[in-house]
Amino acid sequence: MITDSLKTAADTLNAAGQPAYGLTNLINNHGHTIALSGILIVFLGLILIALTISLFNFFSSQVQKREQKEKSRQEEEAKTPAFRGDEIPTDHLIAITAAVELYRRLHLDPIRTKVTFDRGEIHTPWKTGYKFGQRIAPRK
Repeated sequence: MITDSLKTAADTLNAAGQPAYGLTNLINNHGHTIALSGILIVFLGLILIALTISLFNFFSSQVQKREQKEKSRQEEEAKTPAFRGDEIPTDHLIAITAAVELYRRLHLDPIRTKVTFDRGEIHTPWKTGYKFGQRIAPRK
């Protein structure tokens, strides 16, 4: 069948000296079946890609749900107090809080000072153009 269609195509090329165009050439050389099979293959590939992406999303959501359940279970276990002795006095809690806050302010907070230049000129090569007349200074 394929050899017949190739022979027909070769005969039409040789007879006219030019390739034959039109519906008759498509029908004689099985162009419609080739086009439909190509379209079918492309869309099947696209469907497979879409299914693969949806499966990845499904498995990802399942893993996230499982991790969330484990995390909530661990949080519930962590809520139970490990220290079951006497309560810490309020004075001790205040002293601990003050010490932690002082440490945080001394070592962890950024310094709240600014370095400013009130006097002097900034020396950059971009300003030299005004001195030698290479740039026109904006008029005020």
